[in-house]
Amino acid sequence: MERFRAVKCPDISAHLAGTKKVQQVLPRPGVLDRFFPDQPQAVQQIRATLADLYTLDMAG
Repeated sequence: MERFRAVKCPDISAHLAGTKKVQQVLPRPGVLDRFFPDQPQAVQQIRATLADLYTLDMAG
């Protein structure tokens, strides 16, 4: 058991990465390329691990 009194919570980037909207947008063409412009193989490997998520609203 820990004796530390600090509140443990993820940073904002970890929290956002877990949201369904971010997970829905990442597999779209060009999105990962913005973050890894000189690493097409990394983009391909990351994209291979992502599943397509679909929204129920008409806005997408």
